[in-house]
Amino acid sequence: MSAVAFQPISHYGVIGNMHSAALVAKNGSIDWACLPEMDSPSVFGGLLDDEKGGHFRVWVPDASAQQQTYVSGTNVLLTRFGTENGIGEVEDFMPIPTEHGGSSRSHAIVRILRAVRGEARFRVECRPAFDYARQKHVVLRDSGSVRFETPRLCLELDCPRHLRSVDGGVTGEVVLSGGESVALVLTVRRDGHVGAEDIARNHKQELGKTIAYWRNWIARASYRGRWRAEVERSALVLKLLTHAPSGGIAAAVTASLPEVLGGESNWDYRFCWVRDACWTTDVFMRLGFHQEARAFMRFLNERREEGNRSRGPLDVMYSLSGTPLDEVNLEHLAGYEGSRPVRIGNAAANQMQLDVYGEYVRAVLLYDQEVERVSDPDWNWLRGMADWLAEHASDPDAGVWEKRGEPEHFVHSKIQAWSALDNLLRLAQRRGLPFDVPRIRTARDRVYEDILNRGYDSELGTFTRAYDSDSLDAALLFLEQSGLMAPSDPRFASTLERLRLELVEGSALMRRKPEEQNDFCICSFWLIEVLARNGRHEQARELFERMLTYANHLGLYSEEIRGDGDLIGNFPQALTHLGLIRAAIALDGAT
Repeated sequence: MSAVAFQPISHYGVIGNMHSAALVAKNGSIDWACLPEMDSPSVFGGLLDDEKGGHFRVWVPDASAQQQTYVSGTNVLLTRFGTENGIGEVEDFMPIPTEHGGSSRSHAIVRILRAVRGEARFRVECRPAFDYARQKHVVLRDSGSVRFETPRLCLELDCPRHLRSVDGGVTGEVVLSGGESVALVLTVRRDGHVGAEDIARNHKQELGKTIAYWRNWIARASYRGRWRAEVERSALVLKLLTHAPSGGIAAAVTASLPEVLGGESNWDYRFCWVRDACWTTDVFMRLGFHQEARAFMRFLNERREEGNRSRGPLDVMYSLSGTPLDEVNLEHLAGYEGSRPVRIGNAAANQMQLDVYGEYVRAVLLYDQEVERVSDPDWNWLRGMADWLAEHASDPDAGVWEKRGEPEHFVHSKIQAWSALDNLLRLAQRRGLPFDVPRIRTARDRVYEDILNRGYDSELGTFTRAYDSDSLDAALLFLEQSGLMAPSDPRFASTLERLRLELVEGSALMRRKPEEQNDFCICSFWLIEVLARNGRHEQARELFERMLTYANHLGLYSEEIRGDGDLIGNFPQALTHLGLIRAAIALDGAT
């Protein structure tokens, strides 16, 4: 079977079922899918090694044009191929399991091949590579299906019988004309689950039910502002990143896509970062999706006693399905465009990051107000968390950017520690809850004074990235977002101008210093929020509209934007999409 050359990250769309997800390129190749769960080992990993990684490709070899779009209001993807003889399309989706509001009793990827006009000659190649291409498998043929078996996982593919078994996969040609269609269905084979053949037989009904599920879900969104299409697409991405069995929310679908091509900053983002998931939950609540907020709060409640308590009451991140978080380098994989090492797991799970508590308490505050009251057991746990934070807020940590090496006193971390203590005081007062107010207020004020005394450089006229540092950090925008400083405070105003002077280049705010190669998408959206709230609406709107031009053809974003305007980093990225939604809401509120 042929290797598939690396595709630009911007060429991919995503499908999913809130268990797992798959990336589908404009050339019709599924180059990333982890089954049965999002943080399971990959079965298609061509994204990280085009020869060894495995893929499920459907394409028209002589196509002169390729187009890709979503069925409106859904996560059902259409890829269209045009030739002199006709138009063929592939409709990709993953049916929603019944236990999560859908109709499917199996975990499946469905690929419907269709001749829209004239004749379409499709090529099909399905070659899985289990466990990140570490686990060999056998291919077994049945009357109407093919099984790819390993001791731990079995995939079943329902496909035309004439497809040939080659090199651990199947390949062949499917010729359709005059509106004909055929479904290729790949399922995780499990006892009691519907098989691939049954889903293929009923693929039209499964498609209709999947479209209805997504449209019914997004119709509940309360956003009615100017950028409705962009906000709803981002919300659909965030919903895909939720893990329905656990309630957790993944930071991204992928692992080890590089921050810099050829570089070593290649991290696994398929886990639930407490900070990122709290931001996502905040957005869900703003859009009226309370069920997702409840699910995530339940997820944290079930896990907050896990982990290493020496790092604090909450871990930085949690697995979605029990996958180990231990970081491992996969030396046998070439990496995306040669970017190595390829990593699975994430050692940042062992860090202490104080900013987690600020975002968690902010989410709890909104949850208590918009969804349901914080229970007595939950409040008792929060009181213990406040005691721990009051004692450890002055400790150095790894910070929001997860610095590896010696911890530092990051100003953003201190801002978030202050915010957590301040919001707990507000919640206790609002609800009349028992709380050691004098102790927590004293701790909060001590953090505040420390930030002003050690985090502000009067000679530079700006707050700095860390104590005893003269460098800047985009996360300093949280001075205003957290409420620690008024927008009119001269110290914040001067910091904002220095940030824009040193970190803004072209259309985006960079993560730390201008010499870093790529623009960090969430930082641009943070800046838009701050500008919109501070009466600089035109500047905010112009930056927002420029940022919209960097989405790919489907409205999807990765973590960063390269100097040439292309997407780079793990994809699609929750942080970027939630940032877009928050920025749009801020702009609507500023008009």
